[in-house]
Amino acid sequence: MDLEAMAGFVAWLRLPPPARGGAVSVLPTVEPHCSASSVNRKLAAVGSFYEFHARSGVAVANLLVVMRPAGRHRAAATSFKPFLQHIASGKPERQRTIKLKADRRRPRVLTATQAQAILDACEHLRDRLLFALLLDTGVRIGEALGLRHDDLVALLDRWTW
Repeated sequence: MDLEAMAGFVAWLRLPPPARGGAVSVLPTVEPHCSASSVNRKLAAVGSFYEFHARSGVAVANLLVVMRPAGRHRAAATSFKPFLQHIASGKPERQRTIKLKADRRRPRVLTATQAQAILDACEHLRDRLLFALLLDTGVRIGEALGLRHDDLVALLDRWTW
């Protein structure tokens, strides 16, 4: 696998299915068939395939994943550190060499009527409390299920049932 073959694969993925056989020409104004995030997901799968074979002892090109020196390479806008970051500090980090720039989608938000429909559908007070907690605070389900009684005292003081 070389860089030209990978570029051809990415270009082939972006073509509409009728044009992939080469029988139909595509105008430059035609929208790509696969979005950038879909192409990146497929490149990640190919990269994992090559990495698996490299760990198994098969000589493969190191085109899709390179190791870069450890350290912060992202913009220092936040002080976020991933879970177990302290274990990997000082070790080289994996980075994909080929990826397309993809727009980040914003999460969809429930409307007030959708949220009320969920709360009205809850048959048990426990379920209603859980969904109200998720809707009101924005915590994730794992965070909500990990709360203790002491954590809820401040929240329950401001809620009116």
